Amino acid sequence: MVTIFLTTKTILLLAAVLLPACLIFATALIVLLEQVFSLEKKLKEKEKLTLEQAELTDQVRQKLEEKATAYVQKELALFAEELAKMNQATLALFNQQERGLLQATGKELDGLKGTLQDNLKDGYQKMLLEVAAEKKRRLEELEKELPLLTEKVIEEVLGKFINMAEHEELILAALGRAKRQGVFS
Repeated sequence: MVTIFLTTKTILLLAAVLLPACLIFATALIVLLEQVFSLEKKLKEKEKLTLEQAELTDQVRQKLEEKATAYVQKELALFAEELAKMNQATLALFNQQERGLLQATGKELDGLKGTLQDNLKDGYQKMLLEVAAEKKRRLEELEKELPLLTEKVIEEVLGKFINMAEHEELILAALGRAKRQGVFS
């Protein structure tokens, strides 16, 4: 990640150095041209140049302007090309960082999803164990209370209390009658 920042910093420094350098050079050319024009004007005034000398000076000035303009245009084109390359490199670096961030975020989310699923499974298993333990405890309570409850129901239905032996005899008698009547066939 440090390399990316150094590369981006280097690109920005190059842009910061090249642009002022081109501007300084263009400014120097303009100042030079102004001085040439100024000298030309002074020479024309002082020496009252002949028409041939004036034409020659104009040709030199025109050639100098053409060469300076061509040079400035060439340098500006090279600077624009370098700036475009730096822009592409910076964009590529940012895209790479974005992809890395998306991948890291995806991995983190996958890890959180797995942890959440594990926690849910563990919680579900604990709940099942608790439900099974509670069911077993209540069934044991019911088994302990069943004889007493049965005695109470029998006493209310029959209006009198019978012990387990009498209860057994009644059930066997009822099963015998049902068998004779063909209920189990």
